[in-house]
Amino acid sequence: MTVAAPLFASNPKAEKALKDGLRYEASSQWKEADAAFSDAIRNDTSYAEAYLHRARVRYFAGDYKSALEDTDVLVRLDPNSANARQLRGDIFLKLPDPRKAVAEFDRAIQLGADTATVYNSRAAAHAALGENEQSLADYTAGIKLRLDNPIPIRERGNVNAAMGRYSAAIDDFDQAISLKADYVDAILDRGFAWGQQGDFHRAIQDFDRALALRPDEGRGYPSPISPRASRSRRRIRICTWRGRWRWCG
Repeated sequence: MTVAAPLFASNPKAEKALKDGLRYEASSQWKEADAAFSDAIRNDTSYAEAYLHRARVRYFAGDYKSALEDTDVLVRLDPNSANARQLRGDIFLKLPDPRKAVAEFDRAIQLGADTATVYNSRAAAHAALGENEQSLADYTAGIKLRLDNPIPIRERGNVNAAMGRYSAAIDDFDQAISLKADYVDAILDRGFAWGQQGDFHRAIQDFDRALALRPDEGRGYPSPISPRASRSRRRIRICTWRGRWRWCG
């Protein structure tokens, strides 16, 4: 039987270093947090919690290779850590290796992870693999666990749109916008979905609304593709003319 490493330090120096690192981590001071957690590990090489937090700060700092190496150690020290598996999934999603990400999120859920974040992250990995039905199911599970986050609702809308389910996609974009009225990306996505349905009047209304919210980015959407480029059935171009969105063919 495998016995997990203790989460708590075996000596006071390691424990103090961990507490210092947690303070730095809370204020997004990644370099200082990394140094503190490294100090904790030097004082106690089997300190699982220090490896977990150092992996997290390295992930947030964009050092995915080092973060993954820390989680390699962590899963040996604590094979039943759902947090370690979820973090590994997040890392693989960034690398990107969505197939390995799905496997890690599966394991995290088996070990008891039951949060909106883990389901939404697995949904993103499934979407990256083109596994749209699985992605929809996971986004729906995550949304049920947290109803006030517009981001996964918009992402579910994009998956519906990729499957040609534009009415369902519009419903999702509506819901996301109701939670965040200035959610420009969701407004644009809804405009593309209206366009795919042939309702160009509503599409242009959404593009006008997006332009009003981001007037300096009116030319920042050159020849957009609706809304999942690799799976779109036809290309839609828009341009600006005298500060207004219009269809250009």
